[in-house]
Amino acid sequence: MLLSSRSVRIVVNVGIAYGSQVKEATDLLLDIAERHGLTLANPPPQVLFEDFGSDALLFGLYVWVEIKPEVSWKTIASDLRYMIYKTMTEQGIVIAFPQRDIHIDTNGPLEVRVLAEALDTGRLKK
Repeated sequence: MLLSSRSVRIVVNVGIAYGSQVKEATDLLLDIAERHGLTLANPPPQVLFEDFGSDALLFGLYVWVEIKPEVSWKTIASDLRYMIYKTMTEQGIVIAFPQRDIHIDTNGPLEVRVLAEALDTGRLKK
């Protein structure tokens, strides 16, 4: 199979914390794509605000790259992720991670039990 073009589009997905400045994050992602030496200027990079996730505001950074034997598109995507993490951290924008709130019913005493089986197997120490 012979390709008519060596250019391919790749996407790097990013989730940022709720409450982050979405316009600033978009501008930073575009700047990162433009600073990377192997992303193409034409067609230009694009950032899409893709969804409101359960734990993050979800963005996609879409860039075009030229396939070359010496550089994999996966390497370029990895480079972009390193750049994104560094830049977002420096700018105070938090890369989101799954978070769960645990609510404990404190209307009554909290019952705590140590199971003899766990003691016998050595999983818990006396």
